[in-house]
Formats: sequence, C-alpha cells, structure tokens
Amino acid sequence: MEEMCPLFEEFCAIIGCDPNAPLVKHEVKIGYVRSFENLFQFSRPQARAMIVGDQKAILLPLIDEFSEVHSDDLDRMRLRMRALVFCLLAGFLFNKDLGFGDLRLCPMIRQMEDMGCIGGIVLAETIRSLDRAALGFDD
Repeated sequence: MEEMCPLFEEFCAIIGCDPNAPLVKHEVKIGYVRSFENLFQFSRPQARAMIVGDQKAILLPLIDEFSEVHSDDLDRMRLRMRALVFCLLAGFLFNKDLGFGDLRLCPMIRQMEDMGCIGGIVLAETIRSLDRAALGFDD
C-alpha cells in the first residue's frame, strides 16, 4: 500500500526540526481575546466586535476586514494570510460551530507562521493527499 503523505520523520527531516519535540508548543497567554487582538493587530473594540462569549470569533467580519488588502501592503498581506489560515483551520479542521472560530487557535497560527509548529504542516499535507486520493489521482 502506498503512503498518502510523508511520514512524520520525513517531515522533520524536510523542515529540519527535532522529531522528539512537541507538535505544538505550549504558550502561556494573558487571554485568548488578547491573543486574537495581537494576532491581527486589532484594537480592543475592533476585536470585541468580532468575538462572541470570549471564546469564539465570528469569521465573516474577519474575512471582510482583510478582503480589500492590496499586494503592495506587505504588513496587511501578512495579517490577511493569518486571517485566511485562521478561517481555514476554524472552518474546516476544527469546525464545531459554522461561521465561528475558536480563539484557542490563535497561538497555533502564530506557531505555524514561525515554523515552531509542524502540526499544521502535517495536517495540510494529509488533507491535500486525501483530497487527491478522493479525486482519483494515481500519482
């Protein structure tokens, strides 16, 4: 039987990380709301307008916030990429409530961006390979 994606050890060799290191680094934060604010550089009122119950972000205003970003504004493009990754993780991988994203994903987004977390890469490659298999690709 052929492999669907590289093995964990192969991922570690490719990106040059320690296979015995934790998949997700524990990160002590003041709160998930503050983490959300920092991740997207929102003011407190701006972040609060997108948050329900101190635990969930409403995805649609987050998408709208970065939908008009132009490619010449590199800082805003970086924030847009974070927002897209957050929505992808919240909407497809950790989907508990449609249209909402759990704020506990915020530290994972930062770790993925800093290459401090290979869990996201493993998830992305697994999903990509399963999608290709479902569509009937042989290679």
